[in-house]
Amino acid sequence: YLGGDGSPLDSASAELAMPEVGTVLRLITNKTITTEDVFNFTTPEQEIFGCTDPEAWNYNPDATIDDGSCEDYINGDLNSDNVLGILDIVTLVSIVIGDTEPDDYQLVAGDYNGDGILDILDIVQLVTCVLSSCWTTG
Repeated sequence: YLGGDGSPLDSASAELAMPEVGTVLRLITNKTITTEDVFNFTTPEQEIFGCTDPEAWNYNPDATIDDGSCEDYINGDLNSDNVLGILDIVTLVSIVIGDTEPDDYQLVAGDYNGDGILDILDIVQLVTCVLSSCWTTG
């Protein structure tokens, strides 16, 4: 605090109560405080739990703490059985023609060519892969 006339004080104290986080900040100084002294208090960043792995299909760019929820995916494996097959093709066709509403996982796994759109091009590439056995289990 500065004096009402702007003159420096010989000592100062301040207290900031933050009941939402249950902490109290106290500052006491015997240093002469002038207008050049700057005290910048900020609250800590809010912790956001989520997947912090940018390679996972459920990556959360806002997450600050990895909660172990990251999930890998196999491109084209729309039914999450770890195999590319006819059921994945049927599911993708159903999504593309509008008979099935895709979940978040299917939106990522079904975008076989990675262009951000589920369409006939993804179907053709997935069919080609399944027919040529381009993918095998590990």
